[in-house]
Amino acid sequence: MTVYLKTLFGVGDESKFRRNFLRVAWANVIALALPTLAAPLLSRLFLPSDFGALAVFTSILSTLLAFCSWRFDWVMPNARTRVMAATLFVTGAGVLVSVCLIVMMVVLVLFALPVPEARTAGLGLLLILLPVALFAGGLRDLLGAWFVHQGDLTAKSRATIFESLTNVLASVSAGVAAMGSGGLIISNTLATWAGISSLVHHSRKLLWASIQRISRKRLVAGIVRNSRTASWSSLSAVVSALSQVAPIFLLTYFYSQKEVGWYALMYRLLGAPMGVLTSALGQSFWAKAAEYARADRIEELGRLYRKITLRLMYACLPVVAICLSGPLFVGPILGRTEWDGAGYVLMAMLPLFVGGTVFSPTSHLIVLDRQHWKLVADTARLVLVAVSIGLARYWGIGFVAAVWLASCASLIGHVLLYLMHLRAHKSA
Repeated sequence: MTVYLKTLFGVGDESKFRRNFLRVAWANVIALALPTLAAPLLSRLFLPSDFGALAVFTSILSTLLAFCSWRFDWVMPNARTRVMAATLFVTGAGVLVSVCLIVMMVVLVLFALPVPEARTAGLGLLLILLPVALFAGGLRDLLGAWFVHQGDLTAKSRATIFESLTNVLASVSAGVAAMGSGGLIISNTLATWAGISSLVHHSRKLLWASIQRISRKRLVAGIVRNSRTASWSSLSAVVSALSQVAPIFLLTYFYSQKEVGWYALMYRLLGAPMGVLTSALGQSFWAKAAEYARADRIEELGRLYRKITLRLMYACLPVVAICLSGPLFVGPILGRTEWDGAGYVLMAMLPLFVGGTVFSPTSHLIVLDRQHWKLVADTARLVLVAVSIGLARYWGIGFVAAVWLASCASLIGHVLLYLMHLRAHKSA
């Protein structure tokens, strides 16, 4: 894998971007291998409906994570000084605490209402974990942005490994204990907190020293200077998150939880591991893009963007092969007859994985102050995905075909975002 990454992305010179990518990617290869190796065991310990419930929980969580820190974590890499980055971290953390308290109150109010199914989305008391998981996810994003600003992603890669290992061990333990969907949700939450503990360990000295230098004047100036960018970014992030979780919500509404469980596990097996690798590239590229933007080196940024996108197309070839061969190997590996249709779902998700792998990692319109363009692209993707699933249900076609239509719609949205990046480089 290391040789493959070196060949594909030309890693081997003194480029900070490439060193960061290889360092994080190598650690993430370990992290993504763990859930993949554990999948045959987990598929025998849990039912597809259990993974469907987990997908609903994580979809709600992802939507809330899109704005829980008002996306000051997206603004942090653009900060010109370490103290300003720490100022944005504190501001984002303050927003995060407020949002988590509001979510906690909303959850408690929902449990006081008379209709159980309507108030809990089928998750029952597990919805109580939502503010806990939200605080963990938001803090992880803020700490991760701090390391992106520093241009050193070693700590982030170690945290990813620790988080993945914790998730696998906790999920297997919960499966042996026959905890069902609750075990998967609890394991996912525990894993996030495990990753945070690693990030806090590596950031506490430098981050705390920078926080101590924050004055009231700097705090107010940081909020005033970055609130507009953060607001646009939050709106864009919410729409982007909705476009990603819309298939889960809509498919859950129109189809059975068992079929949604197929979708959820296939995404966990391939989408999540690919997300780990593309996240490594995205964080490294983001740090470099912010550096280029601060120095007004937009032409060089555009060349790097096109170069990396082209190479990501080559990197996507193994993903294509895996998806197309899904019906041949998924059933025998997962074991239970309940998973027989999952291989065809994996094949139908091919356009979704291609779009997420090729175009998503290097999105950087925020460093060009064009985050409102991203909002347009994400809104278009959300509408296309929703309409495609609605049409599938209207036409009465099956679950696999609905997933294929939604995946194609998502790919179209990603291509639109790529074209906007090309336009932004010319007009910046």
